[in-house]
Amino acid sequence: MKYFLFVLLLTVPSSIFAQSNFQKGYVITKTKDTLRGYIDLRERNSNPTSVTFKANVDAKSQIFGHEDIIAYSIDGLESYESHLVNITMSQVDLTKITEKIDTSFRRDMTWLKVLQTGKNVTLYSFLDPIKLRFFTKANDQKEPMELIRQIYMNDRGDQMITGETYKRQLAALASKYDVNVGNKLQNLSYEQGSLIKIAALINNDKVVKTQLAKSRFFAGAGVGFTEIYHRGASEFNNPQASNKSNISPNINAGFDTFFNPSTGKIIYRIMLNFNINRAEMSTAGSGATLPAIYRVHTFDQFRSSFVNSLIYNIYNKSNIKVFLNAGVSVNYSIYSNNIINTIYTTTKLETSTKDEIDLNDFTFNYPMKLGVVVAKKYELSVGFLPPNPLTGYLTHAITEKSYSIGFNYLFGKH
Repeated sequence: MKYFLFVLLLTVPSSIFAQSNFQKGYVITKTKDTLRGYIDLRERNSNPTSVTFKANVDAKSQIFGHEDIIAYSIDGLESYESHLVNITMSQVDLTKITEKIDTSFRRDMTWLKVLQTGKNVTLYSFLDPIKLRFFTKANDQKEPMELIRQIYMNDRGDQMITGETYKRQLAALASKYDVNVGNKLQNLSYEQGSLIKIAALINNDKVVKTQLAKSRFFAGAGVGFTEIYHRGASEFNNPQASNKSNISPNINAGFDTFFNPSTGKIIYRIMLNFNINRAEMSTAGSGATLPAIYRVHTFDQFRSSFVNSLIYNIYNKSNIKVFLNAGVSVNYSIYSNNIINTIYTTTKLETSTKDEIDLNDFTFNYPMKLGVVVAKKYELSVGFLPPNPLTGYLTHAITEKSYSIGFNYLFGKH
């Protein structure tokens, strides 16, 4: 099993880390012609600087910039428009904010992401390494205006102040179109969901829900191939010692949250897992004959685990995805039948001691998986659990390691 997992990891082509993800969409040229085709959809930590386009699946890629097109859209996922705008440079990182209001800005051509559009205003977002900003453009304006929020320290440097100019800007837009927003601006947060609701209200529209969910539920089962053994200064750790590997069933369920639902490339996973192990370790057994006296240590383990992990889709197509998954698992175990039997070979007598070795109730480990998702619903994976101690002794330890095969069913439309 371990060699199979190792080979799989080695055979994942390095080129898939730079793989494209072309989705149906269109671009609008400077002459306002619409070209339908395919656009490369990427996981981004800032707004795009260019657009990669194909007229059809087999066509050669073209890279478009502001000088080529004025807008583009990926069907059902996201849309961008090219605009010349003023972009504030004030910081939101608490380690970089100043005692005076930073009113500096730069003027630049940018791709603004369209969040809400209607008969009166359009709401956009723009993300760069400094911060996330939002813009509005009334339909009679030539260019979008940034909704301004500034964070700074007071003169004494002992209190942080947040300037909420964006509330007054939105109030002016609502008044311009004779829209009653009531007290909705009073506690309005500078975040996407809240601002979309206000823009929709000014447009006298309803908020259109995204076609892609931000999270999904999953459930599944699997089987582990687990080895539990003694390490260090222990009578069970010797050249003649033997350990029986066991096959341990498990079930799991949890939630996935997408960093970017449009691409689905990076996913945060929370999972509950339950499994059963049976350990059997002997001071003898690997030799040709049994000694006059030998000992056998056995116990049963029922374990529940809470796992936090990240999934990265190294190959990310609509109907097939290949992923790596790594995280941290917090485990609580209940043990039973923790017995050491002393066996006298010649007389065939046995003596037993119970709970001679203390086993930890709480443990931590770091599971890793390589897997594939097929048809957006079926997840198959192979996993590895590195050696992890089950005891707290200084001179020796009982350690487990395992390999696994698992299947999950993914609920939802993503």
